[in-house]
Amino acid sequence: MLLFHLTELKGMSLWYDKYGVLGLSPVSVQDAIISLGSFMLKANELLQVIDSSLTSFKAFFRWLYVIMMRLANESVPSAISKMNQKNVNFVADFLTENFTDNPEKEGKTSGFTLERVGQYLKKEDLQLVNDISNNDWYSFVQSTPIMKESPLLYPHQPTKSLIQLHEQLQTAMNTALNRPSTIIGQHLQCNKSFKLYNSLKKEETKTSRPVSRYCVDSNQMYIVMLSQVPSDCLYIIRQSQDESSDIEFLKLCVGTLAESSLNTSTTSAAICNQHQIVDVSCYDDTTLSLLLQEINSNQEALSVLCQLNLGALIDAEQFVKMSSEDANYMLQKDVVSIDAGLYITQSRRLENMKAGRFAVSGSRKVSCVVFSNFRRVRIFDMETEEDNEDESCDASALEATREIEEENKENISG
Repeated sequence: MLLFHLTELKGMSLWYDKYGVLGLSPVSVQDAIISLGSFMLKANELLQVIDSSLTSFKAFFRWLYVIMMRLANESVPSAISKMNQKNVNFVADFLTENFTDNPEKEGKTSGFTLERVGQYLKKEDLQLVNDISNNDWYSFVQSTPIMKESPLLYPHQPTKSLIQLHEQLQTAMNTALNRPSTIIGQHLQCNKSFKLYNSLKKEETKTSRPVSRYCVDSNQMYIVMLSQVPSDCLYIIRQSQDESSDIEFLKLCVGTLAESSLNTSTTSAAICNQHQIVDVSCYDDTTLSLLLQEINSNQEALSVLCQLNLGALIDAEQFVKMSSEDANYMLQKDVVSIDAGLYITQSRRLENMKAGRFAVSGSRKVSCVVFSNFRRVRIFDMETEEDNEDESCDASALEATREIEEENKENISG
């Protein structure tokens, strides 16, 4: 994706009559593309090293396990005792790469290293350089001056680590985009600013308050903000496109969800009458997606994925004018809040998962929910037909069972 955007910038920089005012330099953009290409090659090299190291690692310990069983006079299963020439080569490669006996090299003594993969993640040159001299394409390019100097081929830097190339890429990107950002910034100006709140505690300055992407119609702009994560309420801020207009806000809390929004799995369980808001995002111009957490002391609290009818809230005209004198007026407890549960049009309880964050796409009609441990995600169809609801629930339950089994395996192996 980054290469695609840089290629577009390269084309814009060459079209000076139209985009020359942006200050793009074709040379700087080309240097960024070359740095990105070298980084991509090194990342691919790291993947190959990981795959090779993992294969030789498994072959070595399989061979070692067979030797241990034979020394203990135990019967060796035929399934693991078979060794072909390919496996022997893997074992030999593992011994050669990871067991060193070279005291003259930087004062090191013989030992077990396993640094072939880790060296790529250090800010220093590679100690164990991957040998690509037998690569036919690499030999052809090195022997052909025209190919070697071609700007269309990314240069390979065999001695550099992935971290070093990443720093080179950052420097090249900053050089290519620094001047355009300065020129564009000189043509932007702030017409009006309004302070929403003041941080009362020092620790609050370290945590950002989540703000969703704004929804815009022909006359109004709406911004959704949470006071904290998780939060008991959310704020919808409205401002007209007219610069002289005032800023208004609406405070929402989520109690009992509307019965029409409950799906089959929700109605069969106990209905929760209090929720906390974990994340929020605009689904489209008239719908707001909410990721809720049930507050229930009697049973397990589940995460809930909801759709809020933003158009109905706007038509209700219950917005409150924001005071310009008190920056914390919006966050005060005496501000009347509206129960957003009455405006929920669709809800889905997320069984067997604790949600952390989510992202939605109204054009694709899907939502992507991230687990609280940020290690797995689940994708949901936001507009599933009722006829397929039972089938989707069974598929979700099967998926959840597999995820739990994988998590248990990870915990056992850890």
